[in-house]
Amino acid sequence: MLKQLELPPRQEQREINRLVMLYKVAEGLVPAIPATDYLKPARVKRQIKAKQYSDCVTSNIIDKQVINNDRGFVVKFKLKQ
Repeated sequence: MLKQLELPPRQEQREINRLVMLYKVAEGLVPAIPATDYLKPARVKRQIKAKQYSDCVTSNIIDKQVINNDRGFVVKFKLKQ
């Protein structure tokens, strides 16, 4: 029946639903579940530095550009599935 309706398998649907719920908790869209109980902020692990060329003259150069993902989280514990 799933093939007739062109729906993904149930396992894939559950995985998508878990990711959607994680997103909603992280964004504070679920007031009953505080994000601080389940998630802790992760430190930024990657820094990107703009290349500086000695012969380049500009007034707007970025010396240090940080934060590819400023909203990283670490799950404190796994929920039973």
